[in-house]
Amino acid sequence: MKRISPPIYIVFAAFVVYSAVSIIQHIHFKTFGYDLGLFEQVIWHYAHFQIPSSSIRGVGNILGDHFSPILIFLVPLYWIIPSPYSLLIAQAALLSLSVFPIYWFAEKKLGIKNAILISISYSIYWGIQSTVGFDFHEVAFAVPIISFALYAIWQKKEWVYIPLILLLLLVKEDMTILVAFLGIYLILKKEWKQGIILFISGVIVFYLLTKVVIPAFSGGVGYSYWNYSALGQDLPHAVLSIILHPFTFIHTLFTPGQKALTIFLIFLPLLFLSLFSPLVILEIPLLFERFLSSVSLNWSVRGHYTATITPVLFFAAIDALVIFSRYKLFSKIRIYLLLCILSINIASIAVFPFKQLFEPSSFMLSQVQQTGYIALSYIPSSASVIAQNPLVSHLAQRNNIYVIGYSRKVYDADYIIVSDSLDVWPLGSFKQIQEIINDRLQHGYVYVFNKDGWEVIKRMKSK
Repeated sequence: MKRISPPIYIVFAAFVVYSAVSIIQHIHFKTFGYDLGLFEQVIWHYAHFQIPSSSIRGVGNILGDHFSPILIFLVPLYWIIPSPYSLLIAQAALLSLSVFPIYWFAEKKLGIKNAILISISYSIYWGIQSTVGFDFHEVAFAVPIISFALYAIWQKKEWVYIPLILLLLLVKEDMTILVAFLGIYLILKKEWKQGIILFISGVIVFYLLTKVVIPAFSGGVGYSYWNYSALGQDLPHAVLSIILHPFTFIHTLFTPGQKALTIFLIFLPLLFLSLFSPLVILEIPLLFERFLSSVSLNWSVRGHYTATITPVLFFAAIDALVIFSRYKLFSKIRIYLLLCILSINIASIAVFPFKQLFEPSSFMLSQVQQTGYIALSYIPSSASVIAQNPLVSHLAQRNNIYVIGYSRKVYDADYIIVSDSLDVWPLGSFKQIQEIINDRLQHGYVYVFNKDGWEVIKRMKSK
């Protein structure tokens, strides 16, 4: 009988764990309209051959918000499983597949045993955990694409990595900058032709997407995700500012302290080895995009923001281990370094999303949560709905659904559903939500369900 290759076990285990964590999150009302509900509504439209609008985001075409046409690839799965679980399972599959190139690269560079250690560390790295533990995001596609592309670049298989990089351009407009830096990396390796082509392509496609394509899909509205006011009004001004004002740039990169802490935590689980490989050039755009931003959410360890840099970090760490192994002493302690890396990543489970797998409450619904599913059953599939953020991801298969508190103009929807046990974002307290409910009750709405803190009200149509 043919022996099964070790990465198969690791990838399968990762897929099971990622799926389990995501499903637990959703079942316990810990997924949100931003972003699982938003993406499901978009894919629901694609699956019905409709323009991918989003009432949640408030856009007529999601391609006018972010350019992520790669989401279309999820439609066949959505036809089979028309629910948010299809997105969560797809994300689990995509992230787990990215383990393969990490293992293959490590096996060829360090041997089988070391490859197993580094692959397991990768699969439980906190950046992956945070991605799995916070909804679904389009960057799930980028992770395996980057991982396979880096492996193909190392093998010098142009016929493999060029198509992968073209796919990467379909994930999100900001991936164009990474493509440009892939070009710089190839130039530094003296692969001039491919490097120059990728660099120029990345720059040109970034300009076209942000200045032409996205505004065209948004009805002429300009690109709204330039959040680097400290550096300038656009990318050329930002580059010039970094060159002319390096101390301002460094200050912006590391302050406030949350930025420095997150950067430290990004490199710590790999003992900072990722900084000692030529691949560090690819970490630059992914770090700058986050930590030069004026949006504080980008600085957090929570969410999907560390996903795309994770395969780069591990490829760089493996490469650094090879470089340092030229020194006899380092070669002797390499296995201990890998065991230390594995230990740090295992320890991270105690404070990151995978810890839910060790909590008995994750595998049962509370009475309040059971009541929640009864409350959801009162809302017809064709009705327009206003709901709290954690409920929107359970009701996204419709044309009109909104997050309560996000826009006052939609308070005349057919149904409103809320619960005092759930996250109240974007409002500050459930009291504000209750004020909205009380106001609607005075303007033609009536209760259809009210139990265990769950409230469902319905608009009575005028005669």
